[in-house]
Amino acid sequence: MAKVKLIQVSGNYYEVGLQIGAALKNGIKKAVKIPHKENLLYNLDLDTKFMKCLPYANKYSPNLINEMKGMADGSNQSFEDLFLLNMEELWDNPPEKCTSIIHKTKDEVNLYHNEDFREEYKNEVAILKCKLKKVSFLSVIFPGLLAGSSVSLNSYGLVQSINSLNYHKVKIGVPKNFIAREILECRNINEVLKVIKTKNRASGYNHIIIDRNKVYNIETTPTNYEIREIKNEIFAHTNHYLSNNLTKCDLASKNSYQRLNLIKEATEGKEISKDLILSILKSHKENSRICKHNPKIEDITLTSVIAKPGELKLYATKGNPCRNKYFEYALNGNPIKKKLIKIPIINRPKQKNLILD
Repeated sequence: MAKVKLIQVSGNYYEVGLQIGAALKNGIKKAVKIPHKENLLYNLDLDTKFMKCLPYANKYSPNLINEMKGMADGSNQSFEDLFLLNMEELWDNPPEKCTSIIHKTKDEVNLYHNEDFREEYKNEVAILKCKLKKVSFLSVIFPGLLAGSSVSLNSYGLVQSINSLNYHKVKIGVPKNFIAREILECRNINEVLKVIKTKNRASGYNHIIIDRNKVYNIETTPTNYEIREIKNEIFAHTNHYLSNNLTKCDLASKNSYQRLNLIKEATEGKEISKDLILSILKSHKENSRICKHNPKIEDITLTSVIAKPGELKLYATKGNPCRNKYFEYALNGNPIKKKLIKIPIINRPKQKNLILD
């Protein structure tokens, strides 16, 4: 049975980008055409927005600009085309996106995630094993996009899972993929918040963060964010805002709410297990599909991922989880030890099982 391709890279930021670009050269050549196709369809004026967003990204993260330049050179594509591709919030108008589930026990915290994205990336997903000077990480990646926009795990044992949010207004600023990539080098939730608090965000993601045995959910917009610690045994997030303070920003579809309700119905009053969660990720229930196959009506499930931070391992399928096996991808060694950081958290009233605002 086919496995997701593993790419192993190391060096400085430019060298890492160069190796990624060379390894995913064919996929990047196809991917850089996507924003231009969308520009023609919707008259997005991406070139003007590119010129306005680049200074913010360059000031915020010059290291990642160097990484992207390496990726451009390694794939024989222009830096401008790769930067346009990473301004995802300006060209991607997704009908549906991903589903994430957290399961906490006394001994461990694990994350389960179906990665749903455009059909153009079918069979193009890879697992990146990257070693930089101060940190190593595993990340589910797409050709041409910076690592971090799906599920990732670093050598500090920090996990990040991303859910797209359909915010009603995007502004000129730092593209969300740069912010997600920066988090892959964070040691703890305190450093994650420093990244999230960066001024001039162009848009927002939902970031699920596992730090040691604690879980945090961070919903962001271009101008605001809300963080809360998740203490329930099970927690799920799809593609709409759960925060009462941010729901007015939402343009989510019914399917996002339906998927979350399906998870609630499937877990409420049940003994939570790995098998139960995997059965949910394989669900094809009409109007609330979590395992997606039809590109005519929605993004498709490109991979399903399990993150086990205590083991520094990801498990991933190549394609839909209903048809494919999970294979193991590991970082070497044990999580790097770190101090527990206490931060003020916005807590919601506890609910019986799944948090649903």
